[in-house]
Amino acid sequence: AARAGADFVFAVGCLGSNLEDVPFTAVDLITHTAGLTAFLTGGCVMEGITVTDPEDREIPICGVGTNFGYIGRVTLDPNTGLVEVTLIRDYDRVDEAILDQAKKLEK
Repeated sequence: AARAGADFVFAVGCLGSNLEDVPFTAVDLITHTAGLTAFLTGGCVMEGITVTDPEDREIPICGVGTNFGYIGRVTLDPNTGLVEVTLIRDYDRVDEAILDQAKKLEK
């Protein structure tokens, strides 16, 4: 996508961060993929972490946890290219349909 002219390329996945997940972690994906802007992943909680990609760029990762535990937020400035990924931890609204799905996943 970056080679085709995209200004920003965001990856979204559900990759773990534990040693038993290697070589299929968010870190592994970034170290082998050029052109990403940021990566949001489920399956782990990570914030404030960057990983060097094959082009020696620091790519931020945000791990949003499991079962809809957190919301990942990407903030970008198209003028400067500054990208920040953070977790929203104190979201207190509840969508009953999503809550039902999360309960099914816990079983």
